[in-house]
Amino acid sequence: MLADVTDGTYEEGARPPVFLQPARSAPSDSPPDSPSDDAEESGKLPAMIVESEADTFGGTRHLWTDGVWRPDGTEPHDAEHVVFANGTQYPVYLTVSPKDGKYHPLKEESDEEKLARHGPVESVGVVFAFPPLGWQRINIGRPLYEAHPVFRAAIDEVSGCTEPLLPQPLLQVLYPDEIDEPMYAEAIQQPQYALLSLFALEYALGRLWAACEPGAKYCTPCAVVGHSLGEYVAAVFSGALDCATAAALVCERGRLMAESPSRGAMMSVRASPEAARRAVHEAGVAGRAAVACLNGPTSVVISGEWAAISAAVKRLPPGTKVTRVAATHADHSPAMAQLAPALAARAAELYRRHRPRRPSCPWVSSVTGDVVSEEEAADPAYWAKHLTAPVDYISAVRSLLRVCSAREKAPTSRFERSRAVVVVEMGEGMLTRFGEAILESCRARESEESPEGLANVRFAQTLSKAAPSPNHKRKR
Repeated sequence: MLADVTDGTYEEGARPPVFLQPARSAPSDSPPDSPSDDAEESGKLPAMIVESEADTFGGTRHLWTDGVWRPDGTEPHDAEHVVFANGTQYPVYLTVSPKDGKYHPLKEESDEEKLARHGPVESVGVVFAFPPLGWQRINIGRPLYEAHPVFRAAIDEVSGCTEPLLPQPLLQVLYPDEIDEPMYAEAIQQPQYALLSLFALEYALGRLWAACEPGAKYCTPCAVVGHSLGEYVAAVFSGALDCATAAALVCERGRLMAESPSRGAMMSVRASPEAARRAVHEAGVAGRAAVACLNGPTSVVISGEWAAISAAVKRLPPGTKVTRVAATHADHSPAMAQLAPALAARAAELYRRHRPRRPSCPWVSSVTGDVVSEEEAADPAYWAKHLTAPVDYISAVRSLLRVCSAREKAPTSRFERSRAVVVVEMGEGMLTRFGEAILESCRARESEESPEGLANVRFAQTLSKAAPSPNHKRKR
């Protein structure tokens, strides 16, 4: 279950939501001395939040930090254990001291004692999924930036390491002063800032998930996947690239695009990949347009020159829904081929300074649709191909399902009753919608993954899409 996370409706003193476990039954009323505000002011963010009421930030909530707070003072039943992707973590029950209003352990037990009292639990693996361009805007994530040190440090890290590469620092464009908002609302749509702002935001959300704060318990992804721009962030969380290298590559891609006049566009089409390919072929524009993104069984993107796209769209079945994608260039099409050599050269230069590492977890590529090998991770030409090749998110999700199935079938420890996977999107729900459609398609046609493996995979997003609130008060 997902708390209602917005970047605009968040009120000062409320708890910005992060992802959750499915809600369990719990008392309906919170006591007046709920500890949530104290935890907020202390800068602590739960690694998981379980909301048992639908109202925003209201009702009873279970706060998973080092443990769990229950408003009625009772102990959790055996279905309410906290499990992180890097292994099983039993809760330490917390209470709130009336003296200082802070969390304190109510009861501490060894793993053996917890196992004896609770029995084995479901081990939940978490996959980090990073979405593409298209949802960039000023002030997105600003409440998190103001409230949480980990998120703020990640944004500052990206802004700091890329400042020499940009006309204006990212931070100035992403979170401008009120008087400058109209100016930077336009600037953030330019390639340099559109790409880097979402890279920074997704990186910060991932860091917020990965560690509440230094020394806190953390959530390590069991796999990562990215769509288009998101693959740069996935490379970082796989351990293959450091943040500065990936951010520099994003800046170079943005610079090349900004200096290359756009002669095309991207159109989202509600049709099957086969129907879209057939339309491009029948229009005779295969060299000037292409199916750029395979997002789902009935969702694709056609990218290319304006006239070529127009011709292809006219060959689609009557009534096909077509929507323009918020992109400045014809990404993932032959139109980007002229930029590829320069991007590969910049990647080679950066790799000589900081050699890529072997991925520490499966990095599922949306370029190849398979797990990235150690050789691919170290090849600077990968990013040239990434620029021009179609995004095959369908194959990437299917590969991800194979990774999840292998994890489920691996021998369990005595602490584990079963295993499941949650694919957590560091965004507003685009990959979640696509992933659910692909998962449903796999189930319907009985794909090679086992039914059990498919049943234990679910998708969720970290942010909900909402318009910024005009009453949002900023801290200066």
